[in-house]
Order: sequence, then C-alpha cells, then structure tokens
Amino acid sequence: GSSTRSYINSLAAGVPTTPTTPTTPTTPVATETKVSLASDSPTGSVIGGAGNMNVAKYAFAAKDAVTVTEIKLTKVGVVSDANINNLYLADETGAVIAQYNSLSSGVATFSATKLFDVSAGATRTVALRMDLCTSASAGNTIAWTLTSATAGTATFSGLPVTSNTLTVTSVSNPSLATAAFDHQSVGASTYAGTTGVTVSNATVTVNNSAVILKSVKYTVVGSVDMVNLKNVQLKLNGTQIGSTVASVNSDGSVVFDLSATEVKLPTGNSTLDATVDVMGSPNRTMTWHILRPYDAYLIDSQYSTGIAGSFTDTNSGEITINQGQITVSFASD
Repeated sequence: GSSTRSYINSLAAGVPTTPTTPTTPTTPVATETKVSLASDSPTGSVIGGAGNMNVAKYAFAAKDAVTVTEIKLTKVGVVSDANINNLYLADETGAVIAQYNSLSSGVATFSATKLFDVSAGATRTVALRMDLCTSASAGNTIAWTLTSATAGTATFSGLPVTSNTLTVTSVSNPSLATAAFDHQSVGASTYAGTTGVTVSNATVTVNNSAVILKSVKYTVVGSVDMVNLKNVQLKLNGTQIGSTVASVNSDGSVVFDLSATEVKLPTGNSTLDATVDVMGSPNRTMTWHILRPYDAYLIDSQYSTGIAGSFTDTNSGEITINQGQITVSFASD
C-alpha cells in the first residue's frame, strides 16, 4: 500500500551516493600568440645600488611553437640610461638567459639566435632584471614598455605592454647586504666511476643582512663528456639544499632552482659545495665555475631586493679524471 511505498522511499533517500573523483585542473592552453604583463609583475620601489632586481614580468603565450630571437623595451620615467648598469632576462627557474645587447636613447635590445622557446599552447613568463647605479636619485621613477618581440614569422598581439611604475629609493642602517663567493681548490684528480665528487667549494661571506639564495647556475668547462656527469647536488654547510639534478646539460650548464624553499645564507661565513657522480670520461678534464655574478640569484632578506654578489674564482682548479680502478681483496679465511 501507500504506507509501504513511503517506507521504501525513505530508505532509498538515506542511501549515500558514491562520491565522484575530482578532476585534475588542467593547465590553460594558449589559443593565440600574445604578450601580456604577468599578474605578479613587480610593484613599489627599486633601490639604488641593488642588482639583479626584477623590474617587470611578461607572459608570452604561443598558439604554435615559437623561438623568440629579439626583444626591444623602451624605458619610461626620469631614470637616465647612465644609471642603469645592466639588464637581463630571466626564466621561470630564476636563471638569467640573456644579457642586454645595447641601451641607447632609452631603448634596450636583447638579441640572440635563441632567447627562449615557447611551446605550442604554452605560456612562458620572462622577467626583466636590472642593476641600478647607487647615484640614481631617490624619488625618480622608472617603467619598461615592451614594444616588440621577434619570433620568426609569428606575430605577438598585445604590444606594447608597459610594466608597473617603480620609484627609486635609498637605504641605510643597514646598508644593502653583500655576498662574496671565494672559491677554494677541490683537488686535482678523481677516478671515473666515483660518486659524490666535490667539484666546487666556495666560502660565502655575507654582511649587513642574511641573503636568500634563489637559484645558482654552474658551468662545466673542459674535455669531459657531459653525459658522464650525473646526480649533481648542492650543499650548504654540508647539508643538501634543493633537489638533485639528474645530469649536466649538453652545454655544460647546471641550474639549481631553489625558489620552492627559502635557502638563507646567514651573515658571516658559510660553505657552498657542488658534488657529482663521475660515471666515465677517463683521461679528460673538467672545471666547475659560477661564471658571472648574475648566475647566482641573491635576495637581500631585509629589503626583499636582488643584489649582485662578488666572485673570486682564481683558486678553482682543473680536475683530471683518471681511469677507474678495481680493488681485489682476499678473505682472511
């Protein structure tokens, strides 16, 4: 009867449904080739005397795969060309990928066979960084307008794109942090097949305020076959920082992206080492360098601004890789 049907319906209403598995969010696919100002492009101020400062971030989206070979930016504001010591482009890992070719009448040009690639349907975020002279006047302003981006026959829409306006400031008490890297000798030779070989050792002296290490790029020079260099690790005072890099790139570069965790270099002295597994290349040589000051991305923890470190590399010696050895021992019984 009706009462029976009501009872059965009440039971059905109390039966829980099986929850559905949430779908994994997908990365947006670029449907046009376009440049825009990144949502996290810097705002606020820049400090006279600071270096490797992010001053703009641009998002490059590509419908089809492109290689960007030239970028031009026009300076906006009253900071003079003479007050700008250097300009760089940096990728998402924090590594500098290009240094400016020229700055003339307020127009900065970056040009190379390849500045960076953008895969089909992808978006790359590229940062503009700047070294600002200590003589830049406090209160002056600066911004950068991206006016052109060359990528073969592709055409980027959205141009021109102007960054946020930044105001020059000066600081004291404390002054900007300083970080000096003094590389030490790591030994003249090793054997093929040896793991955990120390290939770079630097004493890092920090003054005024602690410094945050965001990324560091090593360049390997020598006759070694890069495919034989595996499992590169970075260590601060003997403790590994960041993830192990599986192998050295074919061009000899190794980049440690430390942006996911805060790696702080305290005031005073610290030791920064790089180690690698040497899996082959007997009778060949290698030397590991942090070649340029901008290859270490350093942030003053007090003022949250980039700074340029100083590097002494005279003690970094060449390492010869000897033929591997097999040791045979006999049991005592």
